[in-house]
Amino acid sequence: HLEGETLRFENIGSTRKMCMPELMEQEQRFLDLLSRVERWDVSNIDQLRLWPAEGAPIRFWPDQN
Repeated sequence: HLEGETLRFENIGSTRKMCMPELMEQEQRFLDLLSRVERWDVSNIDQLRLWPAEGAPIRFWPDQN
């Protein structure tokens, strides 16, 4: 949900496919962090940043291919 500069992810879904426990834990941490995102921006190096209420952003880089 995007409203002005506020961004919220709601009803986040996943396949719930059973993987190795480490991958399941990593997926859950990522989904938990997505649910706390409040805003976004693009850095001067074209990096999409999703900012939670507290802490460091989730960063996505453009495909270099």
